[in-house]
Amino acid sequence: MANGLNYPDALAIAPYAARHGYPILLTNPNELPDITKKALENVDGTIVVGGTASVSSRVYSQLPEPQRIGGANRFEVAANVITQLHQTPGQAYVATGLSFADALTGSVLAAKQNAPMLLTWPNRLPEATRDVIEAKRISSFNVLGGTGSINPELYSKLNGQ
Repeated sequence: MANGLNYPDALAIAPYAARHGYPILLTNPNELPDITKKALENVDGTIVVGGTASVSSRVYSQLPEPQRIGGANRFEVAANVITQLHQTPGQAYVATGLSFADALTGSVLAAKQNAPMLLTWPNRLPEATRDVIEAKRISSFNVLGGTGSINPELYSKLNGQ
């Protein structure tokens, strides 16, 4: 379950969801749409991606056996997906957290390779992203997007150059 009006949380969970065959259902921050309620009728549990600003406590309380993966911002949410779902990736896909096209198109390949999606600023790694890279000892990165999305210095840093 993710906010349907903003993209980062859905993109952060997309590789994991695709890998496990889980649908990503969307909601308004403060109201669960009827069509989403209907889709949840035979569901035993839900993973809610995003903090209470993305999916309110009101919506959360209407979900079957919800588990929240939140964070202070989109970068922390993406890092927490890896941490809370106990992923131990050797590699990760990295895309800008400021637009959705690169992460969207790369999430299917990330799923196929059982790799998570990390979000970053174009010119520097957010603290949460750096922390999960270190904690999970991620050493291989597939950087998505051109130099407008990830600048050459950050690209070189990620690839150990």
